[in-house]
Amino acid sequence: MVRIGSTSKLFTWTAVMQLVEQGKLDLDRNINDYLDFRIPENFGKPVTLRDLMNHRAGFEEGLKDVLWTNPHGVPSTEAYLKDHQRPMLFPPGQVPAYSNYGAALAGYIVERISKEPYERYIERHILVPLGMAHTSFDQPLPERFASSVSKGYRTASAPPGPYELIVTRPAGSGTTTLADMSRFMLAHLQDGHVGDAEILKADTAKLMHSPSEEAAPGFATMAHGFFREVHNGHTMIGHGGDTIYFHNEFELLPAEGVGIDFTFNSRGRGDAVYLAREALLDGFLDRYFPNPAAPVVPPDVPPDWPPSVAAPPVNPPLPPLLPPSPLPPLPTFEDLPSFGPPSLGVWAATDPQPAAIESITSAAPTLERLGFAFLFTCALLEWSTAVSAPFIGKAAQRRMK
Repeated sequence: MVRIGSTSKLFTWTAVMQLVEQGKLDLDRNINDYLDFRIPENFGKPVTLRDLMNHRAGFEEGLKDVLWTNPHGVPSTEAYLKDHQRPMLFPPGQVPAYSNYGAALAGYIVERISKEPYERYIERHILVPLGMAHTSFDQPLPERFASSVSKGYRTASAPPGPYELIVTRPAGSGTTTLADMSRFMLAHLQDGHVGDAEILKADTAKLMHSPSEEAAPGFATMAHGFFREVHNGHTMIGHGGDTIYFHNEFELLPAEGVGIDFTFNSRGRGDAVYLAREALLDGFLDRYFPNPAAPVVPPDVPPDWPPSVAAPPVNPPLPPLLPPSPLPPLPTFEDLPSFGPPSLGVWAATDPQPAAIESITSAAPTLERLGFAFLFTCALLEWSTAVSAPFIGKAAQRRMK
């Protein structure tokens, strides 16, 4: 199990859309109508749920007291929101300014309107229906998961860090596995359902994946909590997440029915994880979903080709192949004690059965050759094929040196 940081927000936004679907929430209503304390209207305009989803509520961001490691005395999300109200810097709906406080407000609204604790709401209405039995938003993590959690590291040579406690729970408290995230991925790729389980109606899922704000042509925009952009000519929606030690990327290509999710459990020397993360995602997209409009560059040929000869030249026979030279053994994770054992899930077909999910999440020796630990999953719709990772692993390795 790994931490997914701000990718947890996608569960919060999915919960918001569930309550919108039920008519219990309105994206364009003043959030003060749902709260038991007031968000100031300094600019004469109220903050709405749409503003929170678009990160345009106008809040100043602040991280003071957000992260704890000692479970004793950790404030509730409610207490934090009331005691650490963020200053309003911009009129609501105008200036993009990423806000963990805003996402936590949305989760608190889910809690108040549903009359269920946030963690229980996510569990009952998303995790259990999708069969995500190894995912939790509880902090500290339930004892039954204690032996399943990956350690987190600042660098490969550093000792493991403590389990991080995120006070703004709806903004970043999720702990999960790649098998479980493939279920969440498939639900969003299949208009809200996996098999007989449905977390959103098809129309609601389509609405959630559509832009929720206007953006200048060529610029990325928000899609009801998802970041929405075009990469290689393909529309991509997703979210990233970072704690001190864990770094996650969750991306979907809805039109192609494909998603990718991976997590690093170390920041790396010189914050290498950020370049590695970029190289991994770019490598995947460039290999499997290149830009369809990119011109095909022909190979260089001599100007007098083909040669003006009576008969085509005959290629000389190739010399016999030499036996390959023995390669030195590659280090394994036993040689790198500061990393936990890797896990690799290569594909999840449409509506996979639990047994199939278990079979694709066994430990994979491929990752022992990469020099860092990450989790990788790809959900493929309509076509079932295996996706391997070495090509992107090599690119990421180069970036980490």
